[in-house]
Amino acid sequence: MAPGFVLTNEGDGMCEAALAAAQAESALGYGPTAEDVADSVVFLASNGAKAITGQTIFVDAGERFNARPRDIAIHP
Repeated sequence: MAPGFVLTNEGDGMCEAALAAAQAESALGYGPTAEDVADSVVFLASNGAKAITGQTIFVDAGERFNARPRDIAIHP
């Protein structure tokens, strides 16, 4: 599972304004909610998804398509 930016609680370091700005940059113009991520997990745990194996399921409204600079601290 690869969720996009989701505000999980007030102590996670991202305010609502920063979350809205990050989600607005996604391909769909909005981002996933915690419920969207939960729905995906429920689907994958259901019998309807019993043949899905070895896949990364992106629940990010297309955020992964945004061009982002590499983090040189992680990828020199």
